[in-house]
Amino acid sequence: MESQLGSVLLALLCQEKDLIVLARQPGMRDPIYWKLPGGRISTNETPHEAIIREVFEETGIDLSSQDLMLAREIPQVGPKGPYIQYLFIVSVPYALVRGHDNKMVTQVDTTGDKIESTCFQISKLDTIYDFMPKHKMILESLRQKA
Repeated sequence: MESQLGSVLLALLCQEKDLIVLARQPGMRDPIYWKLPGGRISTNETPHEAIIREVFEETGIDLSSQDLMLAREIPQVGPKGPYIQYLFIVSVPYALVRGHDNKMVTQVDTTGDKIESTCFQISKLDTIYDFMPKHKMILESLRQKA
């Protein structure tokens, strides 16, 4: 089995307003979960470059001038073999996520898939019934370390 290049996730936070940006793909088969923005790393791309590209594709938010922190490298095994999932965290000013606060933003990615994103209150993540369980666990583990 060949291994893939890896994948990236981002906890995109606006701590001054207790917000996190989550995304979902409504055209996917059920269950459709809210998740942390992210995706696969392309050939000749660093994890840092990949997360900036993926977040822009999924949310329309440009993080190229933000200070992203690599929080964790999570070993995974997928259909093509083992890979690393790189988890980044960034806390941004409200101006960067204002367009997502109480609004659904729709993007179409390079494959033509529709992606929706919006803000949720960080303090109420436990109440989101359709939040991807794996991503919820990742955020909970980060909270415990904080």
